[in-house]
Amino acid sequence: MANSVGRPKGLPKALNSGRKKGTRNSKPRTPDEVRERIRLDIIAAYESEGGVEWLKKIIRDHPLAFLSQAFSRIAPVAPKPDEAIPSNTTVNVNQLNTLDLAKYIAFALNSALHENPARVIDHQPGPAKPYTPEAAAPVHVSTDSLEEQARQAAARDLVANTIEQDVTTYHGSSREQGIVKKRNLI
Repeated sequence: MANSVGRPKGLPKALNSGRKKGTRNSKPRTPDEVRERIRLDIIAAYESEGGVEWLKKIIRDHPLAFLSQAFSRIAPVAPKPDEAIPSNTTVNVNQLNTLDLAKYIAFALNSALHENPARVIDHQPGPAKPYTPEAAAPVHVSTDSLEEQARQAAARDLVANTIEQDVTTYHGSSREQGIVKKRNLI
């Protein structure tokens, strides 16, 4: 038998085995944990340099750097001016997939809807017409011969006595069930 790695079954663990109390888990940190740690370090450095007073000194000494590096990150984004919607745009339909073509059509219909809103007129609906059911259909009377009627009656009996089966009720033949009948050949 080859040497087995580890302790034999049934024996206790070695005294100094396993993770020691107080040691950190070696599990890697997630990016969110790293970002939070960096944020806390930046805030600690900011406060150790003097906080708001240090920031005011930076603004006085380097206003352009403050505006480009710090203020631009916290200021809201300036709104873009409304771009004019091109009205005579030629679109090559052969180079568009179905989704892009649907977007163009929806955009055109939507812009046309808002340019020329539908005219609304005042209208009072008239009284509703009373419901009158349709006339009943005439009953079809068969003019077949007595022989034809007898054949139809026999067919009706045949259909009535037919047993419907499907895969769930089919049990198969004896050969499919594995039952083999021994034939006596003598």
